[in-house]
Amino acid sequence: MASAAEIIKSIAALIWPLIVAMLAWKAFPVLKSIASSRSFSVKIAGMELSVQDATEQIQKQIADLQQQVIQLRSIEAAAGSLLPPRELCPDESLGYRPRRVLWVDDKPTNIAMEISQLNSIGIEVVQVQSTRSALEVLDKDK
Repeated sequence: MASAAEIIKSIAALIWPLIVAMLAWKAFPVLKSIASSRSFSVKIAGMELSVQDATEQIQKQIADLQQQVIQLRSIEAAAGSLLPPRELCPDESLGYRPRRVLWVDDKPTNIAMEISQLNSIGIEVVQVQSTRSALEVLDKDK
């Protein structure tokens, strides 16, 4: 026959999940109302963040990105009308160099969109991260 200690351990193993389930059941309406409202806030390490504030910040960032896309498209349209088509660009096989831009930026990930735009209109972009590197590239190109 099972000892009293084994019986208590078995009962304890069954009681914990029941207690957790009961607490979750009691807290469910409160958690549901918090999740469905957009006005709740969270305090972490003395800082308070409201969901409404976070939503407004994200909306502002999206609006800024949309403005940048519109500006880039208008720049691309203007540049496309000023530059010859790709097939009319000088070809290296004929002794000419293609158009190139030397772009110096210490954070090249910030300019990926600009480089893509330049490449799409037939301009090669040479990227370097320092003035010293830029001068080396220019010396090699002489």
